[in-house]
Amino acid sequence: MTSSNRNFSSGLASLGYIPKGFSHVTINLDSFGADDDLQIFTSDGKHLLGTPILTNTDPVWSAKGITSASAANSQIMNAGNAFAAGASYDGSFLPPANGYDTNALPIVNQYNGMALAYSGDGHSSSRYLEKITIDTVTENLVVMVIGNGSFSANGTWTEPPVVVPSNDPFSEDTAIVLSSPIGQASQILTMTATPSDTVTLGTANSHIQTTIAANTALNELDSAINLVNEYAVKYGAWTSRFSSAGDNLQEMVTQSSASRSRIMDADYAVESARLAAQKILQKASHAVIAQANELPRSVLSLLEQK
Repeated sequence: MTSSNRNFSSGLASLGYIPKGFSHVTINLDSFGADDDLQIFTSDGKHLLGTPILTNTDPVWSAKGITSASAANSQIMNAGNAFAAGASYDGSFLPPANGYDTNALPIVNQYNGMALAYSGDGHSSSRYLEKITIDTVTENLVVMVIGNGSFSANGTWTEPPVVVPSNDPFSEDTAIVLSSPIGQASQILTMTATPSDTVTLGTANSHIQTTIAANTALNELDSAINLVNEYAVKYGAWTSRFSSAGDNLQEMVTQSSASRSRIMDADYAVESARLAAQKILQKASHAVIAQANELPRSVLSLLEQK
């Protein structure tokens, strides 16, 4: 169980971030006679516990100008308050006010496998302590305290156990794509598992406490060495396959580059032919125009001779 106690200034900033996996979470608030309220949100903006924004807006929200989802989105739903990118306010999950009691916690919410409970807001009756409990946190949560003064908060929680990776040897079949030519089936090499733990090698129970046991252990070590040698042969064959596959891929790259060059040469030849044809047509059209312009002058010349 971990605990913490600190003093803060209230406003629109988040108090903390409760990661998934925490359990037995308890948060206590003392606002020292000011109206500061605890709020719990999911990281994507769902309002799970606290005082309302959309209907019967609580004074702590209206004092900050937050009386709508759009105002909440623009002022608090941001990464600086630990909300996820694209978070949007959703007040539909907020349970209605149901009294005030820091012991019984009358306001309860069940969401995504979490049981959340809230004391309620008691400032209207001059009670300024608040409390929230969460049994198990199944997704990341954001804690906020909205108000206009300063407050003291303390919390307790249980962190998830540290998962220590197993040191046991692990091996499984691995499929590797050697090549995948267009229009052809992929060539796949499956490297079979080569476990090398003491159970697989047969030496888990080896010992040399007696002469017989020592002789048995030697035989077991011989068998283990033979198995490892078999693995070495497999890895040698696989290495050769990889080298061959690398050579084939390099050849494919060379052929592809050559094909690309031929295609580019062919395209250049086609464009050159088109350009030559355009020039011929252009010259022919100029010749026709020139002849058409020359015809009237020829006629005039004949008339002048007469």
